[in-house]
Amino acid sequence: MSLFSAIGYVLFPLSATAEVTDIQNIMHIVVTILVVLLTISALIVLMVAFYKNNQMNAYSITLLSFILLMCGSALTGKAPKDYFGLVERISVYTVVLYLGFISYFNYKYHQNH
Repeated sequence: MSLFSAIGYVLFPLSATAEVTDIQNIMHIVVTILVVLLTISALIVLMVAFYKNNQMNAYSITLLSFILLMCGSALTGKAPKDYFGLVERISVYTVVLYLGFISYFNYKYHQNH
């Protein structure tokens, strides 16, 4: 997800034109779809892994992140256009904070083993 995001959005930034048929905007949408699908898939895989390994704190935080991500995505379609950026940040910052959590959790886990 991070790799697709870092490379894809650099190669295909949203163009200034509002034309959806612009190849730049089409590719930007494709990159966005890939990033969203990979993010959702990764959270589901991590939830299953944490649950199977009986790591309930990590499972709970992953589940909360998944719920916030889904709420942010659902609200993006329902919010007025003036608030689109604000609602979109719910999803974006959820992923950023979760990546910070998972990095910290991984660090602590490897210190103890």
